[in-house]
Parts: sequence; structure tokens; C-alpha cells
Amino acid sequence: MTQQHCIAGLVVDTDNTPLEGVAVKLDRVSFRHIEQLGSWSTEATGQYIVHFVADGPVIVRYDHFPGGLDNCHPAILGHLSGTNDHMVNAVMYKAGRHYERDDLLVITTGDSHRNSLALS
Repeated sequence: MTQQHCIAGLVVDTDNTPLEGVAVKLDRVSFRHIEQLGSWSTEATGQYIVHFVADGPVIVRYDHFPGGLDNCHPAILGHLSGTNDHMVNAVMYKAGRHYERDDLLVITTGDSHRNSLALS
């Protein structure tokens, strides 16, 4: 029997507003080969869950374009274990917004109490 794993979490913007309709794409990377495992969308609450067969490392890509190509920058989380479940709460940066260096440092360190991870 094939072992299944999942990546689940919440996608928000930098104002902590849940993002609906974010495309969550999952790929598996091996030597000179990328296998597309599927694409899912976040719910109105920003929540998502993706399932995959246990194997090599996976890459998660988040895309959000409800208002056109300038809504949020894509976010990529690379080289997660393909043999474990993961909880990832992702923060997406709004396009066209100016971020100060200190803002980015706070965003990228995440909130350890919420097990968050900010992506850019």
C-alpha cells in the first residue's frame, strides 16, 4: 500500500487577511526531473490541504491573481520532506506595496506560536 502525506495550512497577506482562491501547486523534484503532483485552491478562510504520495522532496508554489497579475507576488517553499506531513501557514506579499527592511525581517521570521512561515 502506498503511503500518503499532506501539506495543510492557511494563506494570508501581510495584514493577516485570509486569501481565497490562492493556487497551491505541488511539484516533486528529483535529479533533472520535476514531476507536477497537482494544483489546489484555498477556501474563503484561506485554508488548504494537499495530499501526495510519499517519496522525494516536494516544492510548494502559491499564486494569487484575483485582481490581475499585480495582486500578490508568487511565493515558493522548496525542498520539504516528501515523507512527512507538514503544517505551513504562508504569508504572501502584496504587489506594489513598499516594504521597509525591518518589516521584511519581522515577516520572514514568522510567529513561532502559530507555526507560521512567511514566503517571498
